[in-house]
Amino acid sequence: MDINNEILTKIIFFALRTTIIIILSIYSYEYLVKEEKIWNKLNPKNKGIHHFMRYVCKFFIIFFADAIILYYLFKRNLLA
Repeated sequence: MDINNEILTKIIFFALRTTIIIILSIYSYEYLVKEEKIWNKLNPKNKGIHHFMRYVCKFFIIFFADAIILYYLFKRNLLA
């Protein structure tokens, strides 16, 4: 693989990775907002904790998705 093709491949995979992370963050945010409303109806005293837990869950979802994507790309030797 020549140098230009290698750089282009890396750019495409990083763009794909960024797109997946953005889409996943949007869907996880929408899902967790719905869950937070249910949590607040069941236990209205802990609204602050539920708000905090939504952000913690969103962070871990995105973190693990990014780790899996990077693992796959490095395992396939696409980013090395």
